[in-house]
Amino acid sequence: MDMALIAILGTAAGVLVVLLLTVAWYFAAGGLGDWREDKAVPEIHPSRETDELATLKARIDCQENRLTDLGAFAVSLANELRQQERRALRLRLLPCAEHHLQPGLPEDHHHIHQWADGGESAGEGRGIMSEYIEFVETGDTGKTKVFDVRRLGGATLGMVKWYGPWRQYTFFPAPTTVWNNDCMGTIIKFITGLMQERGQAKVCPSGVHIYTANEDKSLMKCERCGKPYSELDVL
Repeated sequence: MDMALIAILGTAAGVLVVLLLTVAWYFAAGGLGDWREDKAVPEIHPSRETDELATLKARIDCQENRLTDLGAFAVSLANELRQQERRALRLRLLPCAEHHLQPGLPEDHHHIHQWADGGESAGEGRGIMSEYIEFVETGDTGKTKVFDVRRLGGATLGMVKWYGPWRQYTFFPAPTTVWNNDCMGTIIKFITGLMQERGQAKVCPSGVHIYTANEDKSLMKCERCGKPYSELDVL
């Protein structure tokens, strides 16, 4: 009985020794370490990396294109702004073709839109120019005078002075002033008054004489009353 137990224990011990030796050899060969290392390193897919780089490059190109478009848009806005500034400058410098006065500040131009009959829109009345212009004496030759025609805001619209060939006071508008024939009534009345002050008894019944230039002055007649040019008083 004791011998049988001893034999069984010996056999078990031998098997255990063999098992321990096998395990020791496995660890010595690094099998478990290789397994762990293989599991820790991810798989490398070159095609996936290439796709990600291509996607990133496409996004960068898209952003660069957007920046280029924004730059072009900014340049376009700057050009448009300069055009608007030049247009605004022209509007400030050019005369008011609608009301035949040089516009100044917006508030000045607003008053020009008042009409004779109190209306506020064109067609309801004609602008009263006499309320917006004045005649300022700027020179005196002893025989004749020179007057600046100014808007109340200070802009010079022209001058009234004696013109020898026509033998009468004449209005010389500034190059930038636009006048309507109806609006000339105020100027004509002023010139008529000057002529009357000079003792000109032969003032045209319709206002100031208007003559068409002709080399033969004996043929020149007033377009309004028909009075010959030769009948006018000479200074």
